[in-house]
Amino acid sequence: KKFAVPFFAAPIGGMPFNYTGYLSETEYCEAVVYGCRDCNSLAFTGDGPKDDYFPSTLPVIRQAGGVAISTIKPWANEKIIAQIKMLEETGAIGFAVDVDSAALINLKLMGKPVNPKSPEEISEIVKSTKMPFIVKGVMTPASALKCKQAGAYGIVVSSHGGRVMQDTPAPCSVLPQIRKAVGSDFKVLVDGGIRSGADVFKCLALGADAVLIGRPYAIAAHGGRREGGAGRLTDLPPEVERRVRELFAGLFSLRPPEILLMLHLANGGNQANFQDFMSDFIRYWNGRNIKDKRCAWALWKSATGKIPCLQTLFVKACGTRTVKRR
Repeated sequence: KKFAVPFFAAPIGGMPFNYTGYLSETEYCEAVVYGCRDCNSLAFTGDGPKDDYFPSTLPVIRQAGGVAISTIKPWANEKIIAQIKMLEETGAIGFAVDVDSAALINLKLMGKPVNPKSPEEISEIVKSTKMPFIVKGVMTPASALKCKQAGAYGIVVSSHGGRVMQDTPAPCSVLPQIRKAVGSDFKVLVDGGIRSGADVFKCLALGADAVLIGRPYAIAAHGGRREGGAGRLTDLPPEVERRVRELFAGLFSLRPPEILLMLHLANGGNQANFQDFMSDFIRYWNGRNIKDKRCAWALWKSATGKIPCLQTLFVKACGTRTVKRR
């Protein structure tokens, strides 16, 4: 399924103890799931220590036509698979397991211990269903690669909003290495401290396919229920588009060779091998009969993969705010 925007509502559960109980689990789920669906976006739903948290989200997902990603805590696999079977009946388009919650003390104190997942356990979950499975809470290239090899559909780069270990790196700071490790054929999402269209833009530039936004959606849902969830989606796209225009207005003021040199240097190249780089590009350019030399590099990247993430250019244009809290 394709969506109108590359940002979704992050999974949040436990309304009574995380957000005062003003909204019930069902009411919050309705606000974000229906609000996001109204704008052709997507919400991740939550799970929690009370036995009624997960089941309370299922009627909402079913009523929304399955347009949601249900997030399950890293319980024992037997329990996870049982919840997956319940979820399959709703027509949900996929599910996630937030392994970054494995160290949360509140779950243990409530008598509901959770545990990290080995590659073998991830593979067992993958094989138990045909639904796409996303592993949330991955922070290293090695872990990301293990998830891919175990058959996961994708990952969410996340430190659980900095609430498990306060000194973990900001998720956006590890994105480029993770993207490099897993390649372009594996879905990589990210969350943590994303508050604005500029933040969305930076994460996409650093290698994410999409981002998850938590607390701003929670605030919007408490203030405006379904309309609040939808309203939050209308605020961000204009800012993302403005950032793109600002960056590329400056980039396209350069001559085509200067653009290519910047891209080549951003990829770790140097002046000495730039001529070979240019020769390869010109052969591709002539073969495709591209009229606008200024944007030909984008087509070349998609066709050959020889021009990687524009990380250096984006960071130079936008800065590197790296907050952790969701």
